Amino acid sequence: MPKDASSGWGGATHEQACLQMFVIISVSRSDEVCAGIAEAYRGMGLNFDPGIYGGIVDLPPSLTFAEVEDAFMNTITAAVTQA
Repeated sequence: MPKDASSGWGGATHEQACLQMFVIISVSRSDEVCAGIAEAYRGMGLNFDPGIYGGIVDLPPSLTFAEVEDAFMNTITAAVTQA
């Protein structure tokens, strides 16, 4: 699809209407993994905030699944709303 072709989503091109999602689960934070993620983001032309990468050991032991689910859904909703 040409970059200037409308996808029907408010005139956004196919490239502008895409949302990349993936998950990396780490037990503890690794500077090497963080650098690799940042490099992958650069390769996709995206910005990477190293503050969003951490490990399971960084989570409070009292964190519930519902709290994680709410945070995830709020983040996805905000990303889709901005797209």
